[in-house]
Formats: sequence, structure tokens, C-alpha cells
Amino acid sequence: AFAATQWVGWLRTRDRRGGPLRTILVARRGRLGDVVVILPLLEALREHLPGSRIVLGIDTRSPASAVLAGSKLVDAIRVVELDPGASRFARLVAVLRLLAERFDTLIVGEEFSHLDLAFLCGAPLRIALDDGAPRTVLCNRRVPIDPARPAADNHLALAAALGAAPRRPSA
Repeated sequence: AFAATQWVGWLRTRDRRGGPLRTILVARRGRLGDVVVILPLLEALREHLPGSRIVLGIDTRSPASAVLAGSKLVDAIRVVELDPGASRFARLVAVLRLLAERFDTLIVGEEFSHLDLAFLCGAPLRIALDDGAPRTVLCNRRVPIDPARPAADNHLALAAALGAAPRRPSA
């Protein structure tokens, strides 16, 4: 399924190769602290890629919709998680909906925060924090986690992998 969605994604975005990124899916499972940790990443992406559409992919229990209501950091918030008992048809529909959004880039954090369905979005560029998890091999750009850095700084390194130079807070 992963290879098929990558092929479809490649076909759907090949006219944009070498151009600016247009649609970015930042996928993150988590609770309130996990949303707060990615806020600097979202800010850096918005600043560096102002014309891009940034979609936050979340799990069903994430508070991100409430936290980011009215925020300009993301253009949309999508639940990117399936009910474990979902039928094959429901799974297919979910994948087709993701493919229809024509994501250029997928950004994921550590393995515990991965949303499996997000890997089927068809994005040709897939960036992950590399914590040695098996799923990170599905990403073609991996940023090593630095255990000495705060989690928010590790996530900022994901934006840096796209060329963003995040602002540092003033002391």
C-alpha cells in the first residue's frame, strides 16, 4: 500500500517538482503537551513557507483543534487515524481522501507520535525525527534526535531540514 500511494503521489505532484512546497502534512499523535511541542515547528514552517498550505494531521483524542482554533499557524486540521475495526472500504476511502489533498511533504516526529495512515498520503518528501524506529525508513529525509535538546528544538530541526531558519527566543 505504501509503494502504491507513493507512486500515485509522485504522479499527482510531478508537475510541481523543483517548485515551492504547496501542501504540507504535519502528522502528530498526542495530547496537550505534544501539541505545545510542535507549535515552534508550525510557526517556523508558516514563516519560511508563507504560501504553503499546512495541514495538521491528528488522532481522534488530540486537543489540537481546540488549541489551534483561529490560529494562522495551520490552514486545516484533519483526523488522520482509523478506527481499528474500520472496513477495507473505509480504509480505502481514507487513503483516497489523503491522496486527493496532493501533499508535497509529510513531517512526522518520534515513533510514539506516528499516525500510520499519514504515511499513505503520497507525499514525495517525507521528513522524520530519527529515533531508530523501523518506520523512519519510510522517510527519505531523517533528522537525528538529540537527547540533550528540548523536544521543541528537536522538532524545529525538522523545519530546518526544509531550509527554515527558526527565530530563537530572545533572552
